[in-house]
Amino acid sequence: MAGCLVLFTLVFNPALKVTFQVPLNPALGKVGFAFPSGHMQLSTVLYGWIAYKIPNLALRIIVPIILTGIGFSLIHFGYHNFADVIVAVFFGALTIASFQAAEQKYPKFALPVLLVVATIALIYSYFSYTILPNEPWISYIVLSGLVAFSCFKKYKL
Repeated sequence: MAGCLVLFTLVFNPALKVTFQVPLNPALGKVGFAFPSGHMQLSTVLYGWIAYKIPNLALRIIVPIILTGIGFSLIHFGYHNFADVIVAVFFGALTIASFQAAEQKYPKFALPVLLVVATIALIYSYFSYTILPNEPWISYIVLSGLVAFSCFKKYKL
């Protein structure tokens, strides 16, 4: 599941970026959008899901420390500002909470719905960006395969 959520985040974050259209710091010399931070959102989903699923007190103490370090490093090196990082944590936590709620209430449909939302986000990004980067496409293809395999295995199709 962690892999599916990470791949979903890699598809969903560009849709958020193109919605808000906050440009990257000009000092970076790169074209693109900064808000919310994709690195922070991805880290929040990955480490947050691990901390949520593994009931280990030490892990639950270490994960916020790791996420704080990632956030401060993104700010320190000028890639993002505080708002970029905080909103990315919010969307990462929202992704985990939404998927967990869906998985508990509708376990058969949680992954297919995740793929549907990713499909909508990818279509939206495709029509909103001048040139959509390769990462969302690759992530979507892998996510599609994982969801199909999971459904095939789970329901013995």
